[in-house]
Amino acid sequence: MKPETKLQQRIMLAVQGVCKIFRNNVGFDALRKVRYGLCRGSSDLIGWTRYEIQPGDVGKHVAVFTALEIKLPKRYANAEQRNFLERVNQDGGIGIVAKTEEQARRDIESWGP
Repeated sequence: MKPETKLQQRIMLAVQGVCKIFRNNVGFDALRKVRYGLCRGSSDLIGWTRYEIQPGDVGKHVAVFTALEIKLPKRYANAEQRNFLERVNQDGGIGIVAKTEEQARRDIESWGP
């Protein structure tokens, strides 16, 4: 198993109680000539984080789109991946490059509109 895959599994476990997250495989099946996954550049892990609406709508919850691009400590997101995360953040979601379990959980928990 690749080191990045192991990190991804550890991060999925670390954020379990904070958000609902799923593996997003993106690619192309040459045999069937079919693209799969959310879109090019989309993050390794996607899902949502539950957020309680404040004063005027107390008690209601919304699902905040959450995208985690998993990278080993000395690796970086490519241009398509950075663009995807920037769009998620611009539109009010949570988009982060996650390099450790602690950092991923901390960044999700500290999010606020």
